[in-house]
Amino acid sequence: MTQALFEDWCLKCFVPETREYCRQKNVQLRILLMLDSAPAHAQYISDMHPDVKVVYLPPNTTALIQAMDQGTIGAFKACYPRQAFEPAPEAIESGRTLREF
Repeated sequence: MTQALFEDWCLKCFVPETREYCRQKNVQLRILLMLDSAPAHAQYISDMHPDVKVVYLPPNTTALIQAMDQGTIGAFKACYPRQAFEPAPEAIESGRTLREF
């Protein structure tokens, strides 16, 4: 993810959808966005919208705070390549290129 993509998501998706959610629930629009220290998470995001308060997690603590992520991401990384590329030899044998696959 890039900073530009993150900013675009934040301003065009996250804020409007959160605003609509608050409107539907009839609650005050007060947004707290917790982010890790990924390079794409612009440090000035709080300045981009007055209703967004951003709190950055300390570096290297995401896995500690979100312990389930370690197992979930590890399992995904172990299974995805095998499942994604298992049909590749058959596709290539049928004449398709790997890019077409």
